[in-house]
Parts: sequence; C-alpha cells; structure tokens
Amino acid sequence: MAKLEILPRCSAQEYNRLVDEFLARYSVKDDKGVYLCIRCKAALQAVHTRVSEHYREFGDGCAGGGETIRVSLPYCANCDERPTIGGCIHV
Repeated sequence: MAKLEILPRCSAQEYNRLVDEFLARYSVKDDKGVYLCIRCKAALQAVHTRVSEHYREFGDGCAGGGETIRVSLPYCANCDERPTIGGCIHV
C-alpha cells in the first residue's frame, strides 16, 4: 500500500519533489495523460486542500501572513488509504 507522506513542514520544492517521486513510483500515464495506478490500473484520485503558507525566514517558527496554498495529494482509491491532510509549506 502506497501513501504520499507530506512532512509536517516542508518547502514548496520539497512538496513538488515528494509528489513527483510518488507519481514516478506508483503510476503510469495513459495516452490521454491520465495517471493510472501501476497496481490496479485505476485512474488516480486526489485530495484537494489548503495548507498554511509560512515564511522560511522564521525557520521552524511557522509564522506567516495568514495566506494558504491549494495543494493536491494523489492516491489510488482502490489500493491506498485516503491521504491525511495537515502541515504547512515554507516559502
């Protein structure tokens, strides 16, 4: 069972790297550009949410101006648990 694990605090670059690694390891694209699960061939789903945007200048302080970023966490509804949402992105 695969699960995209997003760190409680990560940079936007780290988030993108984690998603790219998940897709490369657990999916293939069909001829229409849809990501399919490599195990059951179902189209991947996504959980959409907003995470807090914090300023990296404050280090681990998790301080920001109240902005949020919309993110999507891909998963296979047949093979994976629905991803849990939480954390923040440090920009």
